[in-house]
Amino acid sequence: MDNPTDSSNIGNVWKNNLSFNGTSGQASTMISGSPSEISAANNNILGSDPLFTDLSSRDYTLRAGSPAIGKGTHAHGAPVDDLAGQKRSSTLDLGAYAFTRGNAPLRSPRDQPIGR
Repeated sequence: MDNPTDSSNIGNVWKNNLSFNGTSGQASTMISGSPSEISAANNNILGSDPLFTDLSSRDYTLRAGSPAIGKGTHAHGAPVDDLAGQKRSSTLDLGAYAFTRGNAPLRSPRDQPIGR
């Protein structure tokens, strides 16, 4: 949420974000009192379920068909490895975990140290 009292979030450009509040078609964004806006422009995906593998187990890896697959960008220096230590492909996915094509096993995201 933009905070118009300190000017820290005024004029931001939102790019390459996925925002979903649990209801199809509704993003979980709110900006008030600021000229900044978040729209589907700039590769933002708003109101689409990201299709995480298992939210209840905090498994934020992507399932097949996720709108986040292939929507990342190299423009801002994405790390070579994802949070699970997998090499990212040349086509980036949005999020901390690269989509695993095929049957390659993933290390559980819950087993990863914070700040890795």
